[in-house]
Amino acid sequence: MAQQHARNRVHAQSVSSSVAASSAAFALPWFESATLAQQFNRAATAAGLPVDEVGYVLEEGADQPFIRYRVSMTVSASYPAIRRFVDNIGATLSHVDLDAISCTRPDIMVVPLTCELAFSAFFRKDGHG
Repeated sequence: MAQQHARNRVHAQSVSSSVAASSAAFALPWFESATLAQQFNRAATAAGLPVDEVGYVLEEGADQPFIRYRVSMTVSASYPAIRRFVDNIGATLSHVDLDAISCTRPDIMVVPLTCELAFSAFFRKDGHG
């Protein structure tokens, strides 16, 4: 478990660095949590993906030039539906990255997977007060 946390920390640092470097390439949007929730809901509906549980955590580091909003969710669906959802998020929300995905299934004969998805959405820091 300690190794997983270390990998996640390294990945988070890598994502932070790449977002900071690429923020000059495109302007990050203003922080609007309700809009982000609606966009995730639309993507889930379009993919035919029922969402079991969603959590949101706002991270505002003083040393970062952006705000990170973490979105974690539990979904149960077929692999193609989960894949469509992740692809749709990547295609429509350029300021959102998939951080982690972990899927399980209780039995090989059970079709739906239960997956934990973790995303990071990045927003302009200067517009948040």
